[in-house]
Amino acid sequence: MDFFENDKNSEFQKKLAQALEQVNKPGYVPVGDSDDEARIAAEVTAGRADWRREMALEQAETNGVPAHYRSFKLADFETYAAGQEEALERVVGFVETAARSYEAKRDFLAMPRDGLFLHGACGTGKTTLAAYIGNFFSRHAVPARFELFGDILERYRSTMHASAETTAAAITRRLVDVPVLIIDDLGQTQLTAYSAETLFKLVNGRINRGGLTIITSNFDLPDLEKRFSAAQPQTAAAIISRFHSFEVVRLPGDDYRKRKK
Repeated sequence: MDFFENDKNSEFQKKLAQALEQVNKPGYVPVGDSDDEARIAAEVTAGRADWRREMALEQAETNGVPAHYRSFKLADFETYAAGQEEALERVVGFVETAARSYEAKRDFLAMPRDGLFLHGACGTGKTTLAAYIGNFFSRHAVPARFELFGDILERYRSTMHASAETTAAAITRRLVDVPVLIIDDLGQTQLTAYSAETLFKLVNGRINRGGLTIITSNFDLPDLEKRFSAAQPQTAAAIISRFHSFEVVRLPGDDYRKRKK
């Protein structure tokens, strides 16, 4: 979305666009060589800020993060077990680097890792942290989508009905194209041969396109491969191989829900 798109032909808008190119360069300070240039740079900076706020509000409403989590920030995540603070530091460092990468290049191709694989026992806060990550990207005007893995599979299954309003290819295209895709609870649903192949195409397509994929699971990579291998051993191995290119973070702890009793 270009916030100058309503008046692209005016001379002033052309100057703003030129100034925007300078503002987008890392480390640029809008001082200008003349009062006019300084004013233009200031207009650009203000315009970008307004545009980012609008985008953040729009994305927060459509990014799929459950309503319960939408108002929270990464800083709101509460650690309660040994090792969680260290895990949180790694996650925060990863997503902040990713946001800077997207700001500079509009993709994540410069990232050393293709995504984030967050695993741990049930109830350690993986879904909560993943939702907060979704909020973080939305607030930084990075398009993101939060999806339960079971819901993704159900959407694919619905395309098999004669009355389906969409196709499996269209679903894959939308999930591959979004810059940040968060898949929650991978492994809770057993894979069939069809869903294993679909998951592989989705993950592989996102890596090739330079998208950032964030996965949460109750299973570590070896256990996940065993769980998936029942459906399609070769495809399962290919999926897990791709996950080895992710930043793998274990969130330790026991079930916090039991602590509330």
